[in-house]
Amino acid sequence: MLETSRDLLNIIIAFCILWLTFFFSWLLFYLILIAKHAHEIIAGIKEKLDAVERTLALLKGHLDNSAGYLALVVESVGKIASYLVEKKQTKRKTTSSRGRAQKKKQDPEESEA
Repeated sequence: MLETSRDLLNIIIAFCILWLTFFFSWLLFYLILIAKHAHEIIAGIKEKLDAVERTLALLKGHLDNSAGYLALVVESVGKIASYLVEKKQTKRKTTSSRGRAQKKKQDPEESEA
């Protein structure tokens, strides 16, 4: 079986090649496993980004639709605000004119006393 030292060398080289093959196979398996996990993570991120993009597109559509109504709403709020200001001013004028009229009524009475 082992007649020369070269036979022993060939057996050791064959054994080393077997271990290297096993090691490279194991390394390749884990590299493929890491690549698979990375692919799954990237696919999940892509799905989430697509969901965000769809949501933003939906919001943009809603904002585009509501932008036409925004001018109407702003104009209505402006008219309501101006109406309330005018009403408040007329109320002050009415209140202040009543106060002056009451003072005028009280003044003659005070002058008699």
